Amino acid sequence: MLNHLGKELVEVNFSGMVLKIVKDDWKKVLPENQNTILKFDEYSKTIELKNSTRRSDINILVRYAKTIRKSFKGITKEDINNYFNGLEVTKNTKVYYLICLRKFFRFLKREEILEDVLKIKSETKYKKATELISEGEIQKLIDYYRDPCEKALIAVSKLNEACLLFCVFIENNKF
Repeated sequence: MLNHLGKELVEVNFSGMVLKIVKDDWKKVLPENQNTILKFDEYSKTIELKNSTRRSDINILVRYAKTIRKSFKGITKEDINNYFNGLEVTKNTKVYYLICLRKFFRFLKREEILEDVLKIKSETKYKKATELISEGEIQKLIDYYRDPCEKALIAVSKLNEACLLFCVFIENNKF
């Protein structure tokens, strides 16, 4: 069986969930680490993580294990930093990978390994409510609506993002 890139796939049974992994990638994972990944997935299933999360975690761990090529027991902070520094992905993807590795090393009872490792911040920047809608725009919204309930909601919520979302919803649905 081949994937869309023409690479041969192998089916691996993870706690009742069959996942297709690139055969060469799975072969590059040490057998000891393969077993650890399988055990981590069993644990993930017992804490009722969604299958999509489990699949994603497994893929990240396989990618990590094939790159590091050493036992999870012997991994150091330096190995993790080198791995992240070598990744050519966005910061948000690195944050997602780091979340997965935190879960994994917590499972291994080696949480300390990720202390002070790669302090990554997401690229998502949240705007303040005052940047989303001005006082003048709020007054226009209050003036626009006839229903006293809608006017009250806008006036009371003023700079709350919920107000903006509610107003956009009302506007789009012509209530």
